[in-house]
Amino acid sequence: MLRFNAPLSDYVKQADQLFAGWQSGEEQAVRMFRANHPKFLDEKIPWLERRITDAEARAVPITRDDASLAVARAYHFLDWPSLESYATAVADKGSPVSRFEHAAEAVIDGDAATLTRLLRDDPDLVRARSTRVCDFDPRVHRSTLLHYLAANGVEGYRQRSPKNAVEIARMLLGAGADPNALQDSYGGRNTAMAMLVSSSPPRDAGVQVPLIDVLVDYGATIAPS
Repeated sequence: MLRFNAPLSDYVKQADQLFAGWQSGEEQAVRMFRANHPKFLDEKIPWLERRITDAEARAVPITRDDASLAVARAYHFLDWPSLESYATAVADKGSPVSRFEHAAEAVIDGDAATLTRLLRDDPDLVRARSTRVCDFDPRVHRSTLLHYLAANGVEGYRQRSPKNAVEIARMLLGAGADPNALQDSYGGRNTAMAMLVSSSPPRDAGVQVPLIDVLVDYGATIAPS
């Protein structure tokens, strides 16, 4: 996966390579299409791959535009224009999108030093929200940085928990993050606590219970108020 602030040209290169791989029958390219492109996914359960053979998959007509869509979906964008808009915004280092995405990466990486600097320079970041247009329901999950720390309801490849997650949580909450802010995912509205208790990355990292304790200390609840 590319870095969150990769230039659009890198995504274009990925799409070119993916299309070339499909044309030559590379197994990894075929797997990429089958896991991400709507032509290979269930119509009623859009994240579920259809049960077809490799031969049937290879018989599906694929164009260069399909490769662009598959790359966009691999990063959980709705389509290529959504990815393009995001990459353009992130490239502008002074934009709200760029500032938020840098902070989100600092959160999931456990980069306390960078997060401290970002919050000092822009205190409103603790209340900012993601504006990514995703292939979710609904399309924009509007997660705060605290939701990213819960590692649930956001882009799948960004659902990871740093070992110092408790420190990061205290930084965000101490800076004024709303412990009961709601984000939109799985067809509903969810608090960070609701996302956290059902999330496997924090559990696997051994930080789920300590994070719950910190959120409770700041008045967090599971159900929306």
